[in-house]
Amino acid sequence: SPPKHVLVSATERKTDQLLAKVASSPEHKQTTIQRSGLSLPSDPVFRDFATRFVHKVSDSLPAIQSAVENADAEQLSNLAHWIKGTGGTVGLNGLTEIGRELHTCAKTNDFAGAYVLILELQAILSTLCHESQCELSAS
Repeated sequence: SPPKHVLVSATERKTDQLLAKVASSPEHKQTTIQRSGLSLPSDPVFRDFATRFVHKVSDSLPAIQSAVENADAEQLSNLAHWIKGTGGTVGLNGLTEIGRELHTCAKTNDFAGAYVLILELQAILSTLCHESQCELSAS
């Protein structure tokens, strides 16, 4: 088995190739647009839980990125499982979908695919964090 740094270098090359392919894919752009249309639940209790969860996932992004960069399938799987389960519980089904896909990437050692999903996750979290902070600053 090659050393971990060799695997990461191969993953980085594969990621660059995949990103170029994804950038030209209309199907992926449409998926991103559909997922990015998420909003916080209107129910006040769920909205509070969802807002807290969004902030926790945002705080966990460095750990998720580190798991991908270090080809740590176990850590990525654990974090993805948490996002998958909790996202649906708080009414953010788009996060559940991304968590499910990240979990699959972890199981198949598809770190390039996971990297692309992290980019989507960052965009969604940015939108949701903006929505929740606007709400917090207005109250």
